[in-house]
Amino acid sequence: MSSVAGDARVSTCARPPARLVHAADCHLGTPGGGAAATDAFEQLVSFTMRARADALVIAGDLFDTIRVDIGLLRWVDEQLGRLDCPVVIVPGNHDHCGVDSPYTRFDFAGGSGARVVRNEDGELVEDVSELFAFWARAVHEHVPEFRPLAGVPRPPLDRWGIVVAHGLVVPDASRTDRGSPIDADDLDISGWDYVALGHVSRFRQVQEHPVPAYYAGETVAAPHSPGGAVVVDFTEGAPPQVTWVALGADLETQRAAS
Repeated sequence: MSSVAGDARVSTCARPPARLVHAADCHLGTPGGGAAATDAFEQLVSFTMRARADALVIAGDLFDTIRVDIGLLRWVDEQLGRLDCPVVIVPGNHDHCGVDSPYTRFDFAGGSGARVVRNEDGELVEDVSELFAFWARAVHEHVPEFRPLAGVPRPPLDRWGIVVAHGLVVPDASRTDRGSPIDADDLDISGWDYVALGHVSRFRQVQEHPVPAYYAGETVAAPHSPGGAVVVDFTEGAPPQVTWVALGADLETQRAAS
């Protein structure tokens, strides 16, 4: 069980409302093409701006491969630089933080200011936002032994706590040959406010309790999956309002239609 399971601590101060955009699986730099992916990513940045998000989190596979060229890395940095909110990026299995990772070849922090989680043992990011604190483990090797949600610490009390993971939810992570497994025990992290997941192509709710956990799905529309991202609105005393949105759509219009 996680170290925060059953944690009944209560914040003594009300946190201000906040909005998070949760995206994943952008797959930029797809070999042999990828125009659709770059178009979708540009739309993601524009949507994040229109939604007036307080933060953007990308839960793995921003890039489709570690072998992306420097021109694409610079373009992504320029796109992220359009935002005036914090950006947190977690490497996935396609763009892992191992040898020759794009995140070791290019310094996003020195340009757009995006924070890349690089620690495979887990990293708490508290210095990029006054509204959010993030915890994640970077994928270095996509193997069954790598547990994305192992060792989640106690959540912060003064900000909205977001756990980010790139992996596959399975019935029992100790009995699978799938890489980066996550199971119900891993998701038993009460006290945190939201789990932003990546690695699955379609938007999907995994659980509502003890903490809401959702896959964002891919940003690129494809025959097997629509492209989009998730908007999560946080208000003290209420459960998060989670809305999947097609990137070219208006948030309130899509919310009213759902």
